[in-house]
Amino acid sequence: MWFLYIMFTLFAFVLLGVGAGLVRTFSNHK
Repeated sequence: MWFLYIMFTLFAFVLLGVGAGLVRTFSNHK
């Protein structure tokens, strides 16, 4: 079960990074 927890945490971290990058790029374009 700990493996699933680690995978979920990594997935959430990657999604956060991608979301922040998209927001930063969108703000720069405006």
